[in-house]
Amino acid sequence: MPGEVKIGKKGKVYLTFDDGPSEKWTSKILDILKEKDVKATFFVVGEKAKRCPDIVKRIVEEEHGIGNHTYTHRKLTFLSYKDVFNEIERCEEEIFRITGKRPYLLRT
Repeated sequence: MPGEVKIGKKGKVYLTFDDGPSEKWTSKILDILKEKDVKATFFVVGEKAKRCPDIVKRIVEEEHGIGNHTYTHRKLTFLSYKDVFNEIERCEEEIFRITGKRPYLLRT
């Protein structure tokens, strides 16, 4: 899984970032990860991905993991089943439209 960082012989840490992409921060994070040769997984919000497609493409091009963090980041516990499904599906479709890849991870 992208984002796995081995610590010593036994330990592992998984780096994940969510609620982006952010025009201000995600590119800076990607620059640091590239400099340190570290991978991470980014859980993107669909409507933010739509506003920052170049950053989403870069996440995938640099072989980081990408996950679904719903389309609008609404609190799912207050939504109907249909609306929850729509949030997840819209985000998946936006990521696919931008990258040609479907996310296999979901963070709610």
